[in-house]
Amino acid sequence: LFEKRINEDYQYAGRNKVFAENNNAISPDDFESKDIDLVTEAIKKWGGYIMATQTPNYNLTKPDPNTDYYNIEVHNNNADIVDEALKGLDTKFENIEVPVTSVNNKTGTVVLNADDVGAETPTGAQAKVNAHANATNNPHNVTKSDVGLGSVQNYDLATQAEAEAGTSSAKYMTPLRTKQAVNVLQAVKSVAGKTGAVALSKSDVGLGDVDNAKQATKVEFDAHLADIASQETGKGASLVGIEDADENFTATNVEGALSELFTDVSSGKDLVGTAITDVDSSVEVPTDPTFAELATAIGQISTGMKFAQDLISTYTDGSSTVNVSGLDFTPAYVFATGNVFPSGTGSADYVFAVHGFPSATKVKGTILVTGTVSITSDGFIINFTNYSYMQNQRIRWIAMG
Repeated sequence: LFEKRINEDYQYAGRNKVFAENNNAISPDDFESKDIDLVTEAIKKWGGYIMATQTPNYNLTKPDPNTDYYNIEVHNNNADIVDEALKGLDTKFENIEVPVTSVNNKTGTVVLNADDVGAETPTGAQAKVNAHANATNNPHNVTKSDVGLGSVQNYDLATQAEAEAGTSSAKYMTPLRTKQAVNVLQAVKSVAGKTGAVALSKSDVGLGDVDNAKQATKVEFDAHLADIASQETGKGASLVGIEDADENFTATNVEGALSELFTDVSSGKDLVGTAITDVDSSVEVPTDPTFAELATAIGQISTGMKFAQDLISTYTDGSSTVNVSGLDFTPAYVFATGNVFPSGTGSADYVFAVHGFPSATKVKGTILVTGTVSITSDGFIINFTNYSYMQNQRIRWIAMG
């Protein structure tokens, strides 16, 4: 039996397999010639290698419990492998530092719970979540700007009374409040005498005479203005019509009416000027006179003989110049009289100066012409000759024109 097993295993392992024991080689062919004790010993040693298996991690030899004998060599070999592996572990553990000696005052195989690490229990956590969700004191201090409502006022909704009063500027209106206020405050009960679903016409709003014409576009309006501007440059007042209810003009525009007025006024002034000169040819009327010049000419028209008189005094030495002005006419006749007493004659009234009369005639006694007369537009000038009897005399002058 041993021979058969060794032979099978020998063939299995291969022909080159050699077993040595005390430097004595043995093979299946040697069973016939070897000592039985040597063969038995060899079988013991060889049996440890025939049926043994290896461990998966450290390759330790595991003899078959049914067929193998205990083998010291296998045991020692396994011990050497284990020893080497343990030595490696010792070396690794020597370099590991373990500073923690306890956890939450617990040692050994420590098992921690939620209280040991300060963790919230599910019940406590849920209670806090519920309290935070139901909080109304704004625990996170969120502002209206944080939620995009920075411009919204913190106003309450208006009551119906506040909506109808319409005095508050710090309340918001809802559609309902707006409708309620409109229903109460609406002032319009009818339009143009119409109620219900009112349909207005242009007559209802005072536009009955307005044509329903299309409004011009801006382009059309600008073109119209440009045309008016060009017309004004070339035609001016001829474009402006007039309303002549009394038919005083034949023209229908301002330009024509002004021309007619100019013609009528010019003709009228000519007629007035001619009338003035026809009444008083001495009055001079300018060509194309103004109304002021016509008024002056009218004032110069003679309406009859004008008269003026006054007293004057001569100088002590008898010489004197009498200058009369400011009359409202030009004198045509002037004479001066006085009562004197010439040498060799009696006292009498004498004419001393005359102008405009055909000849001088004495009033009493001998006529005395002792002065010359010069006529001005509004008066006259008399130059008296120095006679002793003319000294300190009172002379009366009379002017007519």
